[in-house]
Amino acid sequence: MVFLTKNVADDYIKSYLDKAKTTSYKLETAHNFFLHAVIGACLTKPHAPFQPWIPSKDYRTHVLLIRPSGSGKAPVYDMAEKLASQVNLTFATRTIMTEAGLIGTHDKKLGIQYGDAMSHDILGYTEASNLFTTRSHSKTMMTSLNTLLDEKREVHKSLAWGIIDYNTNVSLMLTTFPSPLVYDQLQSGFMQRCFVLYEVIGLDVYKEISQYLNEIVWTKRPIVILTDLVKRLEEIKQKDFKFRTRKKVRKAMNDVVDDFGDIVTGFQDVQKDVLKTFMTRQTRLLHKLMCHHASLELRENLTLEDVEYAKLLCFASYKSICRYIKDNYKRDSRYERVERLIERLKAKGKKRVKLHRFTAGLRPMKVSEVKDILMFEKDLVTVKDNDIIIK
Repeated sequence: MVFLTKNVADDYIKSYLDKAKTTSYKLETAHNFFLHAVIGACLTKPHAPFQPWIPSKDYRTHVLLIRPSGSGKAPVYDMAEKLASQVNLTFATRTIMTEAGLIGTHDKKLGIQYGDAMSHDILGYTEASNLFTTRSHSKTMMTSLNTLLDEKREVHKSLAWGIIDYNTNVSLMLTTFPSPLVYDQLQSGFMQRCFVLYEVIGLDVYKEISQYLNEIVWTKRPIVILTDLVKRLEEIKQKDFKFRTRKKVRKAMNDVVDDFGDIVTGFQDVQKDVLKTFMTRQTRLLHKLMCHHASLELRENLTLEDVEYAKLLCFASYKSICRYIKDNYKRDSRYERVERLIERLKAKGKKRVKLHRFTAGLRPMKVSEVKDILMFEKDLVTVKDNDIIIK
């Protein structure tokens, strides 16, 4: 359980976690993360004016819970879904994520068919594993997800007939099991945009969960009602917050950034190269969680207590990301081959090369395989039709 201070905001959070204990076993941190998806959805207003340090007033947090199968992800998700429904947020659960379902598509008879991102406050995916296990599916999905998760909240999709283009307020709640296929996702920046919690479950914990299930199987499950928290979230939905910080608060925030750097000390260089890409997003997450915490007191002045609370959750997330990278990340040698070839061509002064000729230097790789990889090398090249333009 994440508490360092004692105030009204913590009382609301504690009330939620106390109820959560009656529905699950040792999942307080995960419940805490999912609670913030609901708070962020309540805070984020459509067409809000620009604020310099909070672009578009985007307070959304997109939670990604990574735990093994059978370890109790469902109760965490269900609890957040019930809270969202009690504060009248439009919530939908999907088992499969498709680009057409999420963003939209075009029907010859019906015209534009907008996706779930147009009409929902929160979208939940209880089987988000397809983002991590199906390379051909995930590479295009990541591009769409990144635009949706970015703070401008713009959804953009090009189709044969034209373009789907709209703004969204949707927050994502994703659950999945650990997967070794993470390179493409890390390159695209999708995971960096999420509020990630990765938890390793040992045999002893599985036994404890099984014993817990034996205890509650014949027990009537309590109805989760959080009257005070629901009332406060309704008030948050109505209030247009303009958060402010003082100098000492900003200093404390900078100290947290230094601590992020200390966390990755001791990791291999190849792992550090990945982990450093999370730091700016974790800093942005710190800002959002501070605002969430303050909003529970209907406060606009951010305090050191807000920093301390947000820091603990950010550290829990960042440390779990470090563990996930350590356990699952392996540099894909194909990317290294592609990058070395790009560097050789650049050294020779080449500005443009045909895709099939480029692939010939990478045998036995196939053209389609190389093209997929180049999608994640946008800092180095641009692919236009069958031409590779070297930057």
